[in-house]
Amino acid sequence: MPTAGTPSCAVAVPSCGRRPGPRARREARQPEDQLHHDWLLYDFGQATAHMMLAAADLGIGSGHSAVRDQGQAQRVLGFPDGYLAVYLIGLGYPAGRPLRPIARPDRRPFDDVVHWDHW
Repeated sequence: MPTAGTPSCAVAVPSCGRRPGPRARREARQPEDQLHHDWLLYDFGQATAHMMLAAADLGIGSGHSAVRDQGQAQRVLGFPDGYLAVYLIGLGYPAGRPLRPIARPDRRPFDDVVHWDHW
C-alpha cells in the first residue's frame, strides 16, 4: 500500500474508535454534535501524529490519510459494526535513504518566525 512517505509500506495501521450513541453497535453514526465531532477528530489526529513521531524515532517512515469510505474500510480492514476508521497510517522503511534527523536543518532564524505582542 504505497503512500507519499513510504513508497512500499510494510504495514498500514488504522485509527479506529467506537461510534457514539445508543445504536452504535447496529449502525454507523457520526458524533451527535459538532463539538464532539471536532474533539474526536482532534484526538485521532493527535494519536496519529504521535504514532508517526514514534515511528520516525525508530527510523520508520510514515504517511497518513483520512478514511472517507467507511463501508470500504470496514470490508477491507474487517473491523466490527459500530466502529469508525478515521485515519490510516502507512509504515515502512523509506526507499533510497535511511530516515534520520537532519544534522543541519536549513531553517529561518527563530526571531523571523516567532513574534511577541505584534507581527
